[in-house]
Formats: sequence, structure tokens, C-alpha cells
Amino acid sequence: SDGGDADYFTPAGSSVRKALLRTPIDGARLTSGFGLRRHPILGYSLMHKGVDFGAQTGTPIQAAGDGVVETAGWHGGYGQYVRIKHGNGYATAYAHMSRIGVKNGQRVRQGQVIGAVGTTGRSTGPHLHYEVMQNGKQISPTGVRFPSGRKLEGREFERFRRAAGALDEEFRETPQLALLNRGD
Repeated sequence: SDGGDADYFTPAGSSVRKALLRTPIDGARLTSGFGLRRHPILGYSLMHKGVDFGAQTGTPIQAAGDGVVETAGWHGGYGQYVRIKHGNGYATAYAHMSRIGVKNGQRVRQGQVIGAVGTTGRSTGPHLHYEVMQNGKQISPTGVRFPSGRKLEGREFERFRRAAGALDEEFRETPQLALLNRGD
């Protein structure tokens, strides 16, 4: 890409990488889903506008997508909290963190560690509360089809098509590769 980052694209120029990760913690286990639930501390039913992933305190939390940090700091019952604004009307939020590793206004990349799991704020134990917002409204991260990360256009797409065409030609002209290409 023009930015120097490696990526993989379909023949139409769409990235195969999704704009947002579904889970921002490696090996995460879902402990509470999106929707109406009995709040474990308050004792009455409330809408749970995110999902909770149980993990040990200190487990690294990754940015779900490329974006800019809108908020990084204490946020009431959410405790240590980070909100990242992504493209196409999406934002993500991460709560109850033990440590924050980013600052307001900082650019982040998908997969970059932004902090660590904790139990700050209104929390019963170490976990990550993760929210996905679309146009300012919380949506279930487990039920949404995220768009592709980016689409090549203009000169960048033309360069991609030329390079892909050259590789296709090389496959056709090299006997061993031509056999692989046919599926024999």
C-alpha cells in the first residue's frame, strides 16, 4: 500500500482484513453477552450494551481496528476506559482496564496493545467490557458483519492489478506452478 503496510486483497481490491476485530483479547472467553441481563452488582435488570471477556488481570488488550483514541482515562462505573473512533461511523470502547497504554488523540493500529485487563470501576472481577458503536449506538459485536478494512482505488488499485497480472502470467509460464494452478 502507499502507507507501506502489508495487506491481502481480493481481485476486486477489497482487503480481506476486517475493519474491526470481533475479540480484542487473544484466547478470550465470553462471560456476559449483549442484551438485557440482571446486573451482578446493582441486582436489577439493565441493558448490557457490550460483551464481557473474562481474563487474568494484566492480559493485553488490542485495538480492534485502526483509529484515533477519543477518550483514555477514568470513566465512572467503567473504571479505566478507552474509546477509539474508527472509520465508517464505527467506534469501540474498552472498560475496567488495569492499565491504559494510549493517550487522547493518539493514532492506533489494529492489533496494537492499548492497555491491560483489570477490575476497575463497577466490576466483580478481572474482565474486559467491550463495546462496538455504529453511528453512536451500541451494537452487538457478536452479531454484526464488519466491513473490510479498506478498498484499493485509483492509482493504487491499478498498481495492484498490474502486479497481480504479472504474477498470474508467471504462474502460466512456469510448468510446475501451472500444474498447481490447475489443481492437478
